[in-house]
Amino acid sequence: MRPVIYRCPGRMFGLLIVGAIAPLAILPMVSALEWPPLTKLIIAAAEVVMLVYALTLVPTKLVLSDDGLWQKQLFSQLRLQWKDIAEWRYVKALEYEDFWIRDCAGKKHHLKRWLVFGKVRSGQVAEIMREKGVVGREDRGADSAANGSQPIRSERNRKSSAAGSRR
Repeated sequence: MRPVIYRCPGRMFGLLIVGAIAPLAILPMVSALEWPPLTKLIIAAAEVVMLVYALTLVPTKLVLSDDGLWQKQLFSQLRLQWKDIAEWRYVKALEYEDFWIRDCAGKKHHLKRWLVFGKVRSGQVAEIMREKGVVGREDRGADSAANGSQPIRSERNRKSSAAGSRR
């Protein structure tokens, strides 16, 4: 399998940079509107926080390969082999989206939302998980209730045929 690499979209990085720079337009108005001097410090602090947060997104990536899953961030990383992943779940509701993985030790790891979001990316990750034989499912929440669709299930083929069926 050729490694699949997801990086932070450029538009998200750009949006955060614009969001950090936009409050600069307010600074000259602080004196003119006779706002307290502390306001300038608060605005400047908010700009610095947004800028630092945007810069932490630059090295963030998710790699899916034959070796397993690797999520790298600025100050941390998650590396799991396929055999160490017990299950996955993709949850999408009206205003909420989450993709998580539980390892064999029972620890839940949430994939970063800006790496795995939307139908295309989440579908690709889910398909790779299925190909690798990892148990999981997609819950579409209110979206699926509205159109009457059922969640998609994927299960590892570990049960013997003598185990019978569930009813």
